[in-house]
Amino acid sequence: MTTTNNKTNIAHVIAAAVLAISFFLQWVKWSATGITGADLPSGSFFKTADAEFGLPNPFPQLSFLFNIFWLIPAAALIAAILNLLKKNTFWPSIIAGALGISVVIVFYLFSNQLIELGTTRTFQPWLFVHALAAIALILTSGNNNWLLKAGLILVTVLGTYFGFNIAGKQAEKKIFEKTHESTNSVKADFTIEASALIKEFLTNDTAARNKYNEKVLEVIGPVTEVAVAADSTSTIKFADSTGSYAIFSFEKNDMPKVQLIKTGDNIIVKGVCSGSIFSDILGTTSISFKRSVLNK
Repeated sequence: MTTTNNKTNIAHVIAAAVLAISFFLQWVKWSATGITGADLPSGSFFKTADAEFGLPNPFPQLSFLFNIFWLIPAAALIAAILNLLKKNTFWPSIIAGALGISVVIVFYLFSNQLIELGTTRTFQPWLFVHALAAIALILTSGNNNWLLKAGLILVTVLGTYFGFNIAGKQAEKKIFEKTHESTNSVKADFTIEASALIKEFLTNDTAARNKYNEKVLEVIGPVTEVAVAADSTSTIKFADSTGSYAIFSFEKNDMPKVQLIKTGDNIIVKGVCSGSIFSDILGTTSISFKRSVLNK
């Protein structure tokens, strides 16, 4: 029994040390930018997300709450010291472990969202090491009730997952409203006929991309296609005789307006140009727009 307890104590101290150290190591790469666990409470997490990917903290007034994650290394250190002093380590272990699991899930879910924005993300080994250390710290804490420990881990996982999704929907709504209002109110950098825009990209794609990328354009012309996806997002397309086209993406809030548009209607659409893609197979160019709004 003593040997088993000694092994558990050693495992507990190791888990606490790994949890504390891995918190400050790289967990994920967003494109070429490395992010550590400590970047969330330090504020660098959302600064990077905003500066590089246009994903600001949707609730800046609650930023101070992220400071709770500093308890991960602090509580892990306390748990290790209490263990060495042969004291009960249950509560500091639960605090460090549960927060460690939560922050890993937040990093994982948030990083996966970046894929939808066309951003690559690569998870680093330390993310998974941190998660395993958090679970090990809870399981080796000073309490023999394994059912209680397993329940705490499960509640933490489910609570964080559903909490993130609820907050994410609110954040998505806030960001959409902000960007939608911005596109509506901002003055267009260029106003151009759809056919003329497509011709510019076909004539010199590089020059056109340098001129229009991330600029707000008002595009005028006859609609060649209207499409509504299963998730209620929608697109409006302007195409020319070559098959090349400009396509504007709308959020589900705009679906009722988009559904009123018919093929052949002459309309004005405003959006932010997000680049072009040439298809070698079809021999056509597609010009995409984001944060689009209907002007007429």
